[in-house]
Amino acid sequence: MINIVLREPADMPSGQLRLGTGTLHDRRVSGHATGPGMGGEWLVFGAYDESEGYEPFRPEAYQSNALRRNRGFKRHSIGGKYRVSPRADSLLDLLLVYNDVAADNAKPANNFHSVNDRDEYIASIKWDQQLSDNLGYYFKGYYHSWWTDYTRIGLNDDGDEWGYDDYGVNITGRYVADGGSQVLAGYDFQSYSGRDYVLRIAEQDESVHAGFVQFRPVLPFSPDTYLALGARYNHSDFGGDHVIWNASMDQPLPANLNLKASAGTNFILPTAYQLFVVDPAYPVGNPDLGPEQSRNLRTSVSGPVGPNAQWQLGGFYREIDDLIAVRDGTFRNVDDGVRVRGGEAILNFGGGTGWQLDLSATYASSQPTDGSKQIPGIPEWLARASLAWDAYQNRRGARVTARYVGDNTDQLADFGDQQIGDYTVIDVSAYQRFGDRRQHQVTLRVENLTNRRYATDVSQAESPDGGVFRYETLGVPRNAQLNYSYTF
Repeated sequence: MINIVLREPADMPSGQLRLGTGTLHDRRVSGHATGPGMGGEWLVFGAYDESEGYEPFRPEAYQSNALRRNRGFKRHSIGGKYRVSPRADSLLDLLLVYNDVAADNAKPANNFHSVNDRDEYIASIKWDQQLSDNLGYYFKGYYHSWWTDYTRIGLNDDGDEWGYDDYGVNITGRYVADGGSQVLAGYDFQSYSGRDYVLRIAEQDESVHAGFVQFRPVLPFSPDTYLALGARYNHSDFGGDHVIWNASMDQPLPANLNLKASAGTNFILPTAYQLFVVDPAYPVGNPDLGPEQSRNLRTSVSGPVGPNAQWQLGGFYREIDDLIAVRDGTFRNVDDGVRVRGGEAILNFGGGTGWQLDLSATYASSQPTDGSKQIPGIPEWLARASLAWDAYQNRRGARVTARYVGDNTDQLADFGDQQIGDYTVIDVSAYQRFGDRRQHQVTLRVENLTNRRYATDVSQAESPDGGVFRYETLGVPRNAQLNYSYTF
């Protein structure tokens, strides 16, 4: 999951200016400013990023009807937040964001120029009010628009548009009992509308209604125990009706150990592509598709190893049913299922000593319930090691990070199983702060220090003579980035 948290407005004037460049012909400038005003607190921000990028394919993959081009991008972003508390028991938040991005869509065949040029608008309003010591409520409304002009110049020139509009509201009430137990309940509504002329998906609309409730009890006999029990009912125009539940626990144990556990059910609705695509070059969409459904369990135990070290061991299990797959040229829910089993180990050394060593490894066996072969696209092993040093008061420091991705496979229609993965990438960085308030910072970062050439994906395409060839998409090569920031 990805969670993006924006900076919050502040009640004191402050801000930051950031500049950067790099060996991939990167150019970056961004900044933000915040402070009090108009009866509340405001924040404005903006950014410009540009990079010529790198060639994402090996030289021998390019066909005679395609130009060797770097995959680069240009991005402009501006926005603002405003927060005001008209009363002591209430808070109003407003957000506006605009993004303009032009990204190259490089291909090794039938492509001389290809770009996705998109405009994105995000707006939201939040209102939070405490009605009494025990009762409060929260309201959020949002609007999100994403539309892309897709231009591709090859043997068959085309320029098409695809995108969507998305808006919704969330209303949540909360009750806190005198003993500290909480009940949250509410209603969630989302509406989607979009079309795709590239994959020939006609304009469609869908609405989703949901009701949810969560209980967070405080146990008098074990006040340090954290429990949460929740359920959600969903009704969608194309996905039908579904109820899911979840339960989680955070329990301190003797010897400074800590136990965390969670269990529940979930589902993933079919995509617009799986529902509505009508392009003869792709499988046929199926508006009667149901969601993929899953059951999951996760546990972990953590504890100290001396005064400056921590460990954590965990395991997870998930079963997925009603998989969406292509059968006889059409997307369908099939009887096949997937079982995911694995574990994770984490070690952290250092902390307040100036040195910090973080080690982690994850093993995930993702196999069909009726077989023993790893699901394509999911590596069995992932590992990460990071060694950092920060001087007194964080005036200077450095970090070395190594990431390992284990063996992985992908399936191609004409070539069968293809092996990718099994690579390690090393990144290094160092920073220096100066000024009487450490308001200036210079950071140097080198990605892929050993210039490892590795594939993140494998695909097939048609060659000019009508044949089919295999090609790999490469990861980022070695590059250096120099950044400066001034905080005021």
